[in-house]
Amino acid sequence: MAISVNISSETIPSEDFMRDKTPAYVAGILDAEGCITVGRYSGPRGINYSARVVISNKSKQLVNYLVEHFGGFVTKTKPKKAEHSVCYSWNLSSSKHTKRFLSETLPYLRCKRNQAELLIEYLNMD
Repeated sequence: MAISVNISSETIPSEDFMRDKTPAYVAGILDAEGCITVGRYSGPRGINYSARVVISNKSKQLVNYLVEHFGGFVTKTKPKKAEHSVCYSWNLSSSKHTKRFLSETLPYLRCKRNQAELLIEYLNMD
């Protein structure tokens, strides 16, 4: 596996290198900016529960990266005060994608490891 491609005097990581590092990179973001939860929702069919992973950030580029690599969708929250910034939230609520995402990032999680393990266990109950 190639780790880098040498172009002139600049070294650029290859796609294979970044693909191998993506779970560790995203785990760090999840630990710092993320939320792992089970939400309770009322609807026409009664009460439902949904596993969710959310990462919020000011960077639209970051949340688009997450959608590209893991699926999900983005919501935008407008600031309530002029001095605040727009916030983008990446949301992952599909059970299949949530389980895959958490399984891939679990080995690298530090702060949210217990929550991830519990949510994976919850998703395996289906």
